[in-house]
Amino acid sequence: IFVQFLYFIDFIFIKEKNTPRRTQNRKPMSSRPSPPRPLLGLSTMISSFIALTVNPVSAHRANPGGILCGDRFSVANDPLPAPSDKVSWVTNRYISCEKPHFWISGNISSVGQELVATVGVPMIERFKDVRAELVLMGPGMPALTDDEKANVPQEVTDEIAANAGWGASIHTAPQDQSTCDHVAGLAPSASNTSGRCTFFERFTQSTSYVLIDINVTSKAAGLHKMIVYTKPSVTTKMYVAYWTFVEDFRTPFDFMGADSCGLCGTNVSEFMQDYFYESRDFANIQYPPYQVCDSGAPALAAPTDAQCPPKDGGHGGHKGNGVISEENSSIEGKFDIRYVHMHYADKSAKAGPVVVHMNTTSDISD
Repeated sequence: IFVQFLYFIDFIFIKEKNTPRRTQNRKPMSSRPSPPRPLLGLSTMISSFIALTVNPVSAHRANPGGILCGDRFSVANDPLPAPSDKVSWVTNRYISCEKPHFWISGNISSVGQELVATVGVPMIERFKDVRAELVLMGPGMPALTDDEKANVPQEVTDEIAANAGWGASIHTAPQDQSTCDHVAGLAPSASNTSGRCTFFERFTQSTSYVLIDINVTSKAAGLHKMIVYTKPSVTTKMYVAYWTFVEDFRTPFDFMGADSCGLCGTNVSEFMQDYFYESRDFANIQYPPYQVCDSGAPALAAPTDAQCPPKDGGHGGHKGNGVISEENSSIEGKFDIRYVHMHYADKSAKAGPVVVHMNTTSDISD
């Protein structure tokens, strides 16, 4: 209500009459008059401030993009480095029986810094029983008890022993996830859906089971590491979001590439959210399969051709949040992109003009 009031105040001080921003019969964009801009952009500045401080957005920047799998970042001496501890990151990964661990590292700037992490899996029926554990390690953290040491991977105790002054905190996904009592930082956004704690990411229009969600305070500055794995050990695909809630999609960073994974649909250039979450055109890919990692568990096989995204583009499924703000346009506002479908105008040519179809939540898709 307050933000709407600010917009009203802005328009009071506009001397020219404002033309309607949306009409049933629109003129072509090139012939539309440009609406006068609000005085000093007061409402824009204040509402942006409110949006960023009162209602934090739950988007994360991909590090490095695509889907990780296989050997990379599966051991303590080869963790995935976070380019900055001041940015909210997210990484997607396939968890296999032969490579069950995912390691992440980051240089934490200061003592008392808020460190957050969320582990989730796509809301897919075969993954409903997946549970996970996260161990955060770093200087000044509590020493593990003998019982705790006996219940974490040997790599964890070895890594702590190799770094003087290090300790760790262990965070295990509760078996009962019928409520969101185990959720910390995502508490305003997570909700109970069909008897499970889930999180709906509006930027990607995807829903996931929230397995772990922590918010802890650093005890010292310096290198920190975390390991994530399923417990009990099973195959799945998961995302890990970490370090902070602060968003930054503009600052350039150097990323470790995901191309070495080698499986279709995992490289940054071909990655699609719909593929990872098995939604829309990819609802039946069923990859990776769910299996218990016992002594007889087979190695994770590569996806079949039917389980791979189309090589000629097909349905993109890149959904998110967009802004149109043009100097000579009567369209200026925020809208959600629900669905994007891109293909070559001549599908047999694999080159030339590209046709884009876009659905949005508003009436500006023309």
